[in-house]
Amino acid sequence: MQLIVIAGQARVGKTTLAHLIAKKAFDMGLVPKLLSFAGPLKEMAKERGYSKEDNPEEYRKFCQDYGASKREEDPDYWIDEFDKEIQIVKDEEYEDLESGKKYWERCVVVDDCRYPNEVDYGISQEGFLIFLSYGKRRMDDPKGDWRNHHSESMARLVDSGASPFRELFSCFIKNQGTLEEFEEKLEGMIPIWCGGDGPSGDRALSDEQYLDLNQAVSDLIDLLLLNDIEEEIDDEEDPDESDP
Repeated sequence: MQLIVIAGQARVGKTTLAHLIAKKAFDMGLVPKLLSFAGPLKEMAKERGYSKEDNPEEYRKFCQDYGASKREEDPDYWIDEFDKEIQIVKDEEYEDLESGKKYWERCVVVDDCRYPNEVDYGISQEGFLIFLSYGKRRMDDPKGDWRNHHSESMARLVDSGASPFRELFSCFIKNQGTLEEFEEKLEGMIPIWCGGDGPSGDRALSDEQYLDLNQAVSDLIDLLLLNDIEEEIDDEEDPDESDP
């Protein structure tokens, strides 16, 4: 199974990229599968009667509140739920291989990597991690309050060029032109991401490399927490009492 994980700020084109990868994977004889880390949460919202189409505000609030509550109970709760979906994909792949199907190898593309533990999961699965940036393109609604949501913190930090966290990603891509230009840029890259450079084992990490990346993820989590604390302190300060 090939795993490709895409991160980046909101509305940068992650889903567009995921569909382009899936199409090329299909052309290469792979069986593409589009998944999202938020998939289990969205399914839970559906089961509770919240519809993004019919009640977008209620749907959004439920996903934010319920998602956060589960993360407070267990930071890896949604990762564990997502991993169940990955295991199903692996089982399907194995069954197709055993039954002699011509096309059996899965290519799973995840378009919503937002948290450090999701990066860590991608690394642990020897996935190919892509960070998508606006580049010179104007950001949609750059001052929108929703961009300050904690789910955007990691992408903002990585996009700012913070080191060594950029090293967590296998590839950086700028989506700063037309769709046609974007597709042309990706033409030679996607086959490599899908494993066209050889068996997936060729990209396996050594134990030492994996420990280094784990430490980087841990540092990223610490820095994000520190930023949250500093923001809370800034919010509590009275501007009239601050030094001139």
